Amino acid sequence: MLQSTSDTEINSNDILPRQPGKNHWSVPDGFNTDSGRISAFIHCNYQIGMHSHDFVELNIVLSGKGRHYLDSGGSKLTPGDAFAIPYQSKHGYRDDGDLTVAHILLHPAFMSEHNSRFLELPGFLPLFTMEPYFRQIGKNSHGVKLTGEVFERTVSLFEALVAECASTPADGFWLTEVMTLQLIITLCREYARQQLPGKETSGDAPRLLIAISRAVAYTHRKHGIGVTLDDLAQSACLERSYFCRTFRRLTGLTPMAMVRREVINEAKRRLLTPSMELGKLSAELGFCDAAHFSRAFHAIEGCSPSEYRRKLKN
Repeated sequence: MLQSTSDTEINSNDILPRQPGKNHWSVPDGFNTDSGRISAFIHCNYQIGMHSHDFVELNIVLSGKGRHYLDSGGSKLTPGDAFAIPYQSKHGYRDDGDLTVAHILLHPAFMSEHNSRFLELPGFLPLFTMEPYFRQIGKNSHGVKLTGEVFERTVSLFEALVAECASTPADGFWLTEVMTLQLIITLCREYARQQLPGKETSGDAPRLLIAISRAVAYTHRKHGIGVTLDDLAQSACLERSYFCRTFRRLTGLTPMAMVRREVINEAKRRLLTPSMELGKLSAELGFCDAAHFSRAFHAIEGCSPSEYRRKLKN
């Protein structure tokens, strides 16, 4: 099971450093044959460096305060914040005072089995795809804010889920999956209610946001490498010029600016490998040469790839 660290230091730029030691978890790290496809647990005084994993994670802040980081951006956490972490997204936490976080790990097989029904939920694609992207580009967004009776009911359901995951029922783990589905539906409904006022029950109302979310999800899957404007418009099922206008209105960026950011995010992940040569990396990412790659990297990160790599060692 995942372990946190309590002594991670925060540097002067308030960028959470890479998790020391193991910083990527595969499916066997989060699940085992005795726990089914759902894993639920609580971390108190939670602090952990930047890490990633091969499964989707749902998080609910139960108490305390802190910060959550995606790539180089941090967002404040307070009780009731609930958000999703997609596959392979590098993230971490800083504890600013008794931060207690509930975690639900979702096995890829579970997500795949229910994907078609998830897509019918108006809030699913925005919450699981678009909202994490908004945080990556520094927009003031952090999932769903659970309050009052909804927060209390969600916490009660989560506590029951933790207890069920800890048991070894003879009838299998289908009840943990039913509880998890209920939690996901609750979060998606709350997202739709908060972000799409008056539209949460309409399948067509959030059409544009969902269309743009599909383009963002497509870019994530490709890590931005080789993605064209036509690819994005086609993935969103929108006419090219209309897609560009809609994307910029919703995100504040052009579609290709998003693609460049995702390519640089992938570059940052690959720079974690000390043996990766910059010339080879620039070619793999689709740049003309190392100089072109360095200019693009500096434009987004404010430093060269070599400088970024040196910072990782400090």
